Amino acid sequence: MLSTNEKFSYMREKLKKILSREELEAVNQDADQLIDLGFESVEHGEFERAYDLFTINMTMNGSSPDAVNGLAISLAELGETDKALEVLQYAEKLYPEDAITLTNLAGIYLEKMDHDNAIFYYTKSLQFNGEIMDTYFNLANAYYERGDFGMAYLTSLNLVKAFPDDPQALKFRDDLLLDIAISTY
Repeated sequence: MLSTNEKFSYMREKLKKILSREELEAVNQDADQLIDLGFESVEHGEFERAYDLFTINMTMNGSSPDAVNGLAISLAELGETDKALEVLQYAEKLYPEDAITLTNLAGIYLEKMDHDNAIFYYTKSLQFNGEIMDTYFNLANAYYERGDFGMAYLTSLNLVKAFPDDPQALKFRDDLLLDIAISTY
């Protein structure tokens, strides 16, 4: 078993292989840069790199909602949905009121077509933070996919209530109503 110093030394060597000189200097000045670099890697489709960065961050700095969510996102993008689910279930125990964790957990359930759990966690997420527009979209879609058109529409109305001047929210509500009308015809 490696000592703490040996583990950090190993992680530093691994970082030298993953990061550019500039990125490594930034991480040396601020360890939270690992999380930022991890999310940048996700955005660029570099999921293995992101996975490594989030794992190293957690090994060196402990877990945080951002690091755990980033790790789960990386796993999901690498096709490891079951592992991502395990990570997010663990994260929910650590951070039961973190809206992003709850939304990501719901997203994994939705991907697995477990609409009941997806709806539960999207709803729970909105209880802690009603200002995440994507959560409303995803909750409405979960209801819609489950065939609960009334709740999907009510969710779109709540979206418009939360974001009354947002054209995307208004368009979503209108498109959803049209989809419901077409699908029930």
